[in-house]
Amino acid sequence: MGIARGAETTDYGELHYLMQPYHALKLAEHNERRAADFFARFAAARLPADVRAAAAEMAEEEREHVR
Repeated sequence: MGIARGAETTDYGELHYLMQPYHALKLAEHNERRAADFFARFAAARLPADVRAAAAEMAEEEREHVR
């Protein structure tokens, strides 16, 4: 059984003690993009309108983080 992770969580296997700030920023950017995609899927799903609206707002917020 795997460990549940959030959409913005980096897998520990991708971290190492020789990481430079550039590496950390690339991982963070990847996670923000993944979170935006995650929420966009909910915004497009067959869910109540208020849930879709909240998911769309969260997806846009994650896209802003990427920018």
